[in-house]
Amino acid sequence: MTLLRSHSALSVPHSALSSPHSALRVHHSALSSPHSAFRTPRSSFFSVLLLLAVLFSLALATKRCPKCGKTYEDVENYCADCVGSDDKPVKLVPVERAKPQPEKPKPKSEPNPETVLPAQPKPSHVAPAGAVFLSTNARGYEEYLWLKDSSVMVKIPAGEFWMGSPQGEGGNDEHPQHKVSLGEYYIDKCEVTNKQFEKFVRATGYQTEAEKGGDGWVFDSDSSKWVNRKGVSWRDNYGYATENHPVVLVSWNDAKAYDDYRIYSAA
Repeated sequence: MTLLRSHSALSVPHSALSSPHSALRVHHSALSSPHSAFRTPRSSFFSVLLLLAVLFSLALATKRCPKCGKTYEDVENYCADCVGSDDKPVKLVPVERAKPQPEKPKPKSEPNPETVLPAQPKPSHVAPAGAVFLSTNARGYEEYLWLKDSSVMVKIPAGEFWMGSPQGEGGNDEHPQHKVSLGEYYIDKCEVTNKQFEKFVRATGYQTEAEKGGDGWVFDSDSSKWVNRKGVSWRDNYGYATENHPVVLVSWNDAKAYDDYRIYSAA
């Protein structure tokens, strides 16, 4: 009984000893894997070397056979495969290599005449007394801000224009049509408002000609005509108009008085 136990106990190491052999078999199969995996890179490596050798030989080739086109190095003088009509080897000729072409200068782009803007006179930007330069508008005219009443005025350069109407047009007081020359001047971009005129009146105590005379010309909506009415002035229109509406019922003299206050008092 004891021997049997010993024998059965010995059988365990025997089975265990067989395990390393199977393990070795696994390692052997694993070792074979790198060899199979190495076959593809090795073949690709030799293909790349062959391609490089061909390219290198072409780069060194300085002669070629005019009959078969085969290329040779400079030390060779005759084709090894071709024979001429005189039963002699065909003599090699130099390989003609393409010469690098010099880069052509790019032609200068000509401006499109449709996109060329007419030359504008350079603005002086010299603001008159009491004003500051704002900007040059899209039509090339300089604009200035008058500090006295915050109005914007446009500078008009000196020039000529036709005053009046052509013969056969307009009223009798518009003839004859004639050319007038004007020096440089400034003109309001927008009308003078009730608010601006009231500020002028409060600062100076000015009275308009309508206020002094006690009457003024107004448009009568019933008759659609201009009529003279008593006791009207710019203040009557201010009663229903807003402070940003243009001031009305002012004469040429009233406008000149306002302009003198705005410009010359600032100077």
